[in-house]
Amino acid sequence: KEESLDNEGDQNSFLKVEFMAADDSINEGASSSTNAAPETLDQLLPDLRCLKAEDAAEEKRVWGTPQTLTNCVLFEPTEVLQFQSYTETEVELAVPPNSPSTSSAASTETNDANPWPFLNQYFTFTGVKGNNFEFKCKICLPKSKFISANKKSLYNLKMHVARLHPSLSNDVNSCITIGTKEKKRNRSTDSGVDTPKKFKQPSIDQAIVNASRVLTQSEVDIKIIALFVDNMLPLEVVDSPSFGDLIKTLHPDKNVMSRCTLTRRIEDRYALKTQELKDLLSNESIKSVATTADAWSCINRSYLGMTVHWIDETTMKRQKSVLACRRLLGRHTYDVLAKTIETVHTEFRIENKVKKTTTDNGSNFVKALRFFADGNFGSSRQDIVQGGENSDEEQETDVTDIAAILEEPADSSADAVYMLPKRIRCAAHTLYLVASTDADKAMASDNTYKKTYRSAFAKAQELWNKQCRSTQAADTIKTELSKMLVVPTATRWNSVFDAVACLVTLFEKSNNAFNRVCSTLKIPMFTATDLLFFKEYSNVMKPVAVTLDIIEGEENAFMGLLLPVLTVCVKKLESVKQKNLIYCNPLVEALLEGISSRFCTQLEEMDYILASAFHPQFKLSWYQGDENNRKRILEKMAKRINEKLLDEHSNSNSSSEGEENSETFFNQLKKATLKTNEGERLVKNYIDSPLSTTLPSPSVFPCKPFMELFMEYNTPIPSSAAVDGMFSLGKDVLKPKHASLSDTHFEMLAFLKGK
Repeated sequence: KEESLDNEGDQNSFLKVEFMAADDSINEGASSSTNAAPETLDQLLPDLRCLKAEDAAEEKRVWGTPQTLTNCVLFEPTEVLQFQSYTETEVELAVPPNSPSTSSAASTETNDANPWPFLNQYFTFTGVKGNNFEFKCKICLPKSKFISANKKSLYNLKMHVARLHPSLSNDVNSCITIGTKEKKRNRSTDSGVDTPKKFKQPSIDQAIVNASRVLTQSEVDIKIIALFVDNMLPLEVVDSPSFGDLIKTLHPDKNVMSRCTLTRRIEDRYALKTQELKDLLSNESIKSVATTADAWSCINRSYLGMTVHWIDETTMKRQKSVLACRRLLGRHTYDVLAKTIETVHTEFRIENKVKKTTTDNGSNFVKALRFFADGNFGSSRQDIVQGGENSDEEQETDVTDIAAILEEPADSSADAVYMLPKRIRCAAHTLYLVASTDADKAMASDNTYKKTYRSAFAKAQELWNKQCRSTQAADTIKTELSKMLVVPTATRWNSVFDAVACLVTLFEKSNNAFNRVCSTLKIPMFTATDLLFFKEYSNVMKPVAVTLDIIEGEENAFMGLLLPVLTVCVKKLESVKQKNLIYCNPLVEALLEGISSRFCTQLEEMDYILASAFHPQFKLSWYQGDENNRKRILEKMAKRINEKLLDEHSNSNSSSEGEENSETFFNQLKKATLKTNEGERLVKNYIDSPLSTTLPSPSVFPCKPFMELFMEYNTPIPSSAAVDGMFSLGKDVLKPKHASLSDTHFEMLAFLKGK
């Protein structure tokens, strides 16, 4: 409102603003001279910014906030004071008494005549031409672009923005949606009385559309760091002119950091994230953790990768994090691996919390964790190193560096002692050996299977080679079959299964097209025997492939999953065997024999059995042993429950028990008897209750001891697939353009990417 006050003959103009607050109450701002408007508005409205006035004949000052005044133009006292509102805020403004009437009238007429005032931010209404409205695009300024729109349609305006200003298309569409709804709500008959317009509090959608947010330099820096870490970009990209132009185009007032600054920020971020992880793992709520370890080489460098895993006791969900991707220098002997693993455990302060470490079947990992694991210090080094779990564990061939041996000091680390947790053999890697090494033994036991296998796979291999080595062959396959073939890799057995399954599916879908591909590429056509063999091979190997996928999972791959999934796999293989196979019976026998021989230790070890028994989805439903062994398992479960119950009881009574006397001296025996009976009862009720159909959560356990034992036995994971996934991140980091990265910075990027 424009008010005049006569103070000792001096007449001044004052601005008074009224607006509706969120609680529907009216707040009035203090009055002040227009020359002191900024101070007044700063007191009245928070977080004001000075904007650039648009469509003004000369430079003027504009103040506004997203919550209240979007575009309030304050003119000199002799000029017109205009207000354009794009929010649903109650604002009443009047023209100063000394303002030119012509300019005010023209402005008021234009604004009142605008049929779609909610688009004032993007278009200026210029008039009516026949059945159309004429608008001028503000976004195209300084160019003059006029758009004609039908009185009943906004299509031309929307298409203009979509074609020439696609980045604003969503904002304009949101304005149109909100504005048309608001116009329908506020539509009423014209009373002919000049009263101020009443608006409601802005909706959330409208506030988001109309709000303008200040982006700080620190936020831009954080986004730049995230861009380089998440996409593994070479750090020198930040110094390229095009990258600087991109940032300046998006935010002209923001600066781009240099490569040195980016490197320093990454180092700071790495230090922050590692400290956060250390603090988290040191928390008393995490009582035990498990780790995975594996070695990897790339661009003539070798690294040891490690990940850590634990279970959140509040949600019972598995959590994980990358620990390290550390450079290994020299020969990868078992003592070098042991030293590096212990160093990583110590750095993150988890040396007393790590229960198990999962590795593949590499000989050096087997030696390191078998010799330095808890409980093996009393054995001789030769017995530990030479005693193998399986005769065909992977052997790592090292090239002996004579110069390094001669330069090695006499007091080497040969007699060093390292504290490492017990080792878990990677179940996925063991199953790979079953599906490859053991499956190949079927050819030695049956000549018919051997001939059929070699004939079918020879033709398939030739077809796969054609696709990989010839672009013309690849085009032919894509044209005829509408998709490319899945090509197996040497390191992953399940890729062979996927490739064979793809061949079977394509042939069943269109055998004529498949034959045309073979004819065009001059490859021997697949016979009916070949195709029948591939179908049987796919059906036999499918249970093994599904088992591998389940074991290699990370989020739900608890240790208690291993024995039940192996049991189901064996049952499915036996079921396939009963289907009168023509060619692949020897393959089924070889797979069953391989699973029995390679997993015999896990099938009989109590830790694996209890991990499944305390898993509410399995319990002992999978167990197929004799009754005496089953009774022994139940007794072990009851004993562990009793231990937990006694611990709880002793902790609760430790502070309340006073001095002992002759009457209370024998109470401990009564407590022990009571707890023993309670444990047996709880275990019986737990085993007899239905299996849980959901993933483990605190609500599915009968009491806290069962949940604690579940976490204790299921924290380790059966597969080292997590660390393999980290190495795939490492391949993204250590590209040829990243070869100049130092080992320290490489580890930082791999850690932050995996985090």
